[in-house]
Amino acid sequence: MKNIPLAILDEHPDWLNPLYQEFQKRGVPYQKIDISSAAYNPMDTNVLPFYVNRLSPSASKRGYQTAFNYTLNYLMYLESLGSRVVNGSHSVILETSKAHQSSLLRKLNIPQPRTIVLNDLALLDKYLDEFVFPVVVKPNCGGSGLGIQKFNTKKSCWKREMKARLSCPMKKSYYSKSLFSQKIIILSV
Repeated sequence: MKNIPLAILDEHPDWLNPLYQEFQKRGVPYQKIDISSAAYNPMDTNVLPFYVNRLSPSASKRGYQTAFNYTLNYLMYLESLGSRVVNGSHSVILETSKAHQSSLLRKLNIPQPRTIVLNDLALLDKYLDEFVFPVVVKPNCGGSGLGIQKFNTKKSCWKREMKARLSCPMKKSYYSKSLFSQKIIILSV
């Protein structure tokens, strides 16, 4: 393993084939780690010095629901051992967390829609009057628009209807954004 300078964490069977072909053409040794079905021993300290993470948040739409959580934990493990990781754990969290994105935008003084984070849909009624409808609710479960739902009126956003319409294979967090105003709500359940 010490002769391999880098590893590519990849969950898609075809997307990175041009990269792998170029590595082979140039004689660059690498290790492909298929994160759609993988395992590691957290007690093992024998890791490579450099990794490139190519996890896509849309992996769950292609049947790899466990790839996200596994890869995030694996990246944190690699980073804890001093490996350099392109698209490491902080990138994965930022890419997939609307709450984290909102915090970063605030820190950088970048204008953004107003944001509210909830961890209980029972609190929704308290905030519904602050919305301009229609709103869009985005579960915190990957990318590519997975689970987005539109609610045209306050009445359609009642807890029971929202719970019935929203589904998410992973984390139970929801983000709601008004379509025509600068208001946003993040619901984490």
